[in-house]
Amino acid sequence: MSKIVIIYCTSPSNEISEKIIKELLSSKVAACCSILPGIHSHYIWEGKIENQTEFLLMIKTREENFNTIEKIILDVHPYETPEILAVPVYQGNEKYISWINQVVMV
Repeated sequence: MSKIVIIYCTSPSNEISEKIIKELLSSKVAACCSILPGIHSHYIWEGKIENQTEFLLMIKTREENFNTIEKIILDVHPYETPEILAVPVYQGNEKYISWINQVVMV
């Protein structure tokens, strides 16, 4: 059975987030995408401390879809270096995991 991951990606707007999600779901490389609005990111960029209000995408998928998802995000995302991080799911509700595996195409 495929390993399930959650891919985290921040976005500068709800519109960009929705555009990314539409591409991911229509491509069937993700089973579910959630948007957490209003997160406050603090980071170092080009030697300066920056902060920005962003939207966090949580993308539920199979591990083998990471490269395709990364490409879709990079094609749509306005950031020079967007956050795209996959975190493995070690345990989960069996029915939910089964649903992800049924919905996502490889």
